[in-house]
Amino acid sequence: MAGTHALINLYGCRETEISRIKEVKKKLYEIVNASSLKPLSHKFHQFKPSGVTGIILLSESHISIHTWPEKKFAAIDIFSCSGKNKAKKASEMAIKCFAHKKSSRKIVKR
Repeated sequence: MAGTHALINLYGCRETEISRIKEVKKKLYEIVNASSLKPLSHKFHQFKPSGVTGIILLSESHISIHTWPEKKFAAIDIFSCSGKNKAKKASEMAIKCFAHKKSSRKIVKR
């Protein structure tokens, strides 16, 4: 097994939390830091009028997010090659960090 990939869908998100880079980037770094993951670099893009796509490259792999504020939806991927515990913890943090009404999470061994 090369790693663990967590796929998270957040439905009914608070639009203000997923509309702008500043808020989304802050939350992703909270997830990375709380999960003891090691960031290397990041890239974010602001869509107009709103919405964000972003990735933080990790020494363990990556965490990425794509948001659709108009649909109140966010998709987060977390891939970690440093054991399933870090990916699991990061996915739990992702679900806690963003205000939403419903979530789904799928853990895939790769």
